[in-house]
Amino acid sequence: MGLLLGAATALAGCSGAAGTNVAPFVAKAPGAPVSGGATVMQQGHIVLPPGVALSAQSLTVTNSLGSTTPVANGSFTLLAYSGGPQYTLVTDKAGSPVLAGFLGPASTTLDSLSTAKVFVYFAAAFYTLPSPFRSQMVDAIASEPGFASVQSAIETALAANPEALANASGAGSVAAALATFVTALYAPNSTSSVARQLRARRFPQDVTLSPSTASGVTVIQDFPNGIHFHNTFRRAAEAFIDEVSFVASGATTPTPKSVLDVVPPQQIPATSGLGNVSSSLITAVQGLFSGATQYTPVDTSTIPLALEPGSASTTYNVTVVGAGLDVSTPALTSEQSTAQKKLVVQQLVQDIVVPFIVSFIIPINSAQIDNFLSFTGGNGVIADLVGAITTTAPQVSALIDAGDVGDALILIVNTIESSNSIGGLLQQIVAGVIQSATNFATAQAAIEKANSLTNTLNILSGALVGIDMSVVEHDILSSDQADLFVVTVTPDTVKLSPATATLDNGASQALTTGVPAASGTAATFAYTWSNTAAFGHIFDGISGHEDNFTSSSNVVTYVANATGAGVDTVTVSVAQISGQNRIPIGSAHATMTVQPSGLPSISLDPSGCVQFPFTGGSQTYTVTVTNPPAGVTLEYGFAIAGNHGTLSDPGATLNAQTHYLVGPSDSATLNMPDVEPSPTSGTGFNGAISAELWFVTASGQLSNTFPGGKLVDASALWGYGDVTCSGGLLP
Repeated sequence: MGLLLGAATALAGCSGAAGTNVAPFVAKAPGAPVSGGATVMQQGHIVLPPGVALSAQSLTVTNSLGSTTPVANGSFTLLAYSGGPQYTLVTDKAGSPVLAGFLGPASTTLDSLSTAKVFVYFAAAFYTLPSPFRSQMVDAIASEPGFASVQSAIETALAANPEALANASGAGSVAAALATFVTALYAPNSTSSVARQLRARRFPQDVTLSPSTASGVTVIQDFPNGIHFHNTFRRAAEAFIDEVSFVASGATTPTPKSVLDVVPPQQIPATSGLGNVSSSLITAVQGLFSGATQYTPVDTSTIPLALEPGSASTTYNVTVVGAGLDVSTPALTSEQSTAQKKLVVQQLVQDIVVPFIVSFIIPINSAQIDNFLSFTGGNGVIADLVGAITTTAPQVSALIDAGDVGDALILIVNTIESSNSIGGLLQQIVAGVIQSATNFATAQAAIEKANSLTNTLNILSGALVGIDMSVVEHDILSSDQADLFVVTVTPDTVKLSPATATLDNGASQALTTGVPAASGTAATFAYTWSNTAAFGHIFDGISGHEDNFTSSSNVVTYVANATGAGVDTVTVSVAQISGQNRIPIGSAHATMTVQPSGLPSISLDPSGCVQFPFTGGSQTYTVTVTNPPAGVTLEYGFAIAGNHGTLSDPGATLNAQTHYLVGPSDSATLNMPDVEPSPTSGTGFNGAISAELWFVTASGQLSNTFPGGKLVDASALWGYGDVTCSGGLLP
């Protein structure tokens, strides 16, 4: 259906373009470019197609930072972002577009080739791709069969009429060539695909699912009784989890309404960033847009699901809502329906409308765009915009209910155009993207400049009709508006005791497997053991059995290493032996936390009161560690209470959560100011300096929390002026 038709026609602001209104984005005439961001003076050259009756000096070259006039041979210099390539437009004296291109250090020529690349970039929705694939596609597209016909059509149209690109009717042959090329580009004939694998290590147990996957979302079972969501679509979703019933004493009992909604709604982000692309870029994108999604999947955190006490099982309904075409979905509550509509509007704005606009302003390979436009869960101004659109245009909700996402997009764009307040909200979002990518103090001038840059896209209104080109669109059209997953939680079939244990270096812990359902029977079992073995090892007493083995013993011993600190996971899988067969029963896991033998302690030197006169001074404090932990790298944190004095600790950085200066040095210097002239007697203040012991974890992160959640710290007092450490006055 061509999801981008509405965005292309409504946002391609151009004087004389019928039905186009860009007032919400342009509050006043374009002003001077805003300072800020990394910029360079970019060299460039204009090459007009043969037969075009224009001189280079009659043309103007424009980007979002400014404009310039070429010299007679077509050369020019233009302020540009150093991160290019950046969209650049060439216009004649009447302001009509003649050529365009993405100008950068590796692409300095604006000609029919660069213009054809621009048209394909927008018609094929390359701006929905993540960085750096946008600019890679611009470079690669010219080698595709059929691209030359687009370039040739542009040259023919301009030779016949230098203002042919000013409106769609004047360049019908260009639009036709573009439509033919893009349609062929995204034909579903690609054989390449990359298998989607789960990224996180999970421990499924005692949860059953029906179904397991729908609309790109897979529900994954987690140990011991929980789930998480794995999303492979460029479609954000929201999950509503409700307990519906439980089985006790052989009877199924509906869960009381007071227990429903005990789990808050869960956000499921859309995929972002392309994963492993094993084929050519063009072939990979063909696969993307025909359904062989190669974006990196997203996994949410684990959501625990409780088992009703004394029950044999507890059942939950998991309703996942998002943008979709199929309306044969489960009945939704009012809350779920509202969330579904907001998700659709939010995704269309974030993944289509905003990237379309900012492509005219900032370099197309700016990774900050992707970071800013990642799924936000409906925060801030994006949530305000979504709410304003759905309130101002209730027809949007009706179109979404009918699964007509394409017409919903067109109506959203029209609503933005017709409302200054809604347009202002969108401008705030666009400004945020620009600031994220360029460090602009304000983005107003750059947004205004986009008005004069977009008129090259009038031609796209004809080219986009009937083209399914967006990854977002494919995933939406392949999805339901809502999917219902039924999740059943059951008691553990296998237990491993203890489930958690904390051991000092060199200590040991026995782990025992139990099968409650087989209690009192003569059943025989085989036990398959495994251990992550980073900080200790497991044994069953049989020679050769260490860490990974199958045994007849339901007991193993975990022995912690003599040094090091961290967590190991021990897993046992149980199978019943029946003749020559082994019938899987289940599995269980235990977490072994290894810590140094005894916690360390620290002291400060000096530890007593230090008195500073009104003339100020400095004092260096040094940390001494007793019983330091083995096998870890130590760091030291220092902080002072209140706003008096400053700390000097070369090589340290401020930890934003704790407000400690943390670094490798075990010393820091407290500096007190010199007050001239000295205040009157009886004035001053007191305070304290604190030190903490930090360490580098096995994953490379800094932590100040030792086993048992304990902090290792020390402090010392000081006084300033006539006030002593205890707060009294000096005699």
